[in-house]
Amino acid sequence: MTIYTIGYGNQAPEVFLPRLPPKTVIIDVRENPYHAWHQAYTAPVLTRSLKGRYWGMPTLGNLSHRPDRWNPPSLTVARGTLYGLARKMARDNVSVCLLCMELRADGCHRRFVAQELADMMNGRAEIVHLEP
Repeated sequence: MTIYTIGYGNQAPEVFLPRLPPKTVIIDVRENPYHAWHQAYTAPVLTRSLKGRYWGMPTLGNLSHRPDRWNPPSLTVARGTLYGLARKMARDNVSVCLLCMELRADGCHRRFVAQELADMMNGRAEIVHLEP
């Protein structure tokens, strides 16, 4: 199983959306997925375009707005969400892709979310940061 991470940055949807790994569940880890620089990246549009593959999880967002730390709205809720996600990945043998706005993983909290999820998978998942 793989935990991908990806950020759309300032990429046009027609460039970015085809980069999403096929047959993965797209986990939106933005604190507020309803406002984006392009309408195609809002939760309602992603829900329609990605059909059942899109899961918005604002509980995994980053209240600090700093790339060097992850401060979710509630660490307890965030860990519970990740634990449920890890169980689903293991049970259904499914890979996920953590989606955020920041283009590069080293400038985004999603790398911390990915590591926390990988740790819960006890070595059964690798992390792949999809960079432009």
